[in-house]
Amino acid sequence: MTRWPITHTAQTTVTSAAAQFELHVLGAVTAVGQVLPQMRARGEGTLLRTTGVSSTIAAPSLANVGLAMAGLRNWAHALHAELRPQGIHAATVTIASGVQSRRSKRSCRRSLR
Repeated sequence: MTRWPITHTAQTTVTSAAAQFELHVLGAVTAVGQVLPQMRARGEGTLLRTTGVSSTIAAPSLANVGLAMAGLRNWAHALHAELRPQGIHAATVTIASGVQSRRSKRSCRRSLR
């Protein structure tokens, strides 16, 4: 089992949801915390976050990922609203296609079962 298992809707648990939230949202919060002070000092910058299609479209086979991605997308929009007057742009890019490697193909096959 992977550290961040992807779960279907009815199989999503607090643990599986928290794992995806930690990976996607808390990772982003940590990264932004590292670069935001310098951007504020310069009065400019761009914070670009990537999300998956499950951030906007319900995908039962990606339920816990969708929870995290939707939260990340919402946070990015809130960051933009707050930081835009300071010259800092925050946005998301939604990827609606798989990025495949041998490992991701195996993982994807398992998650779609």
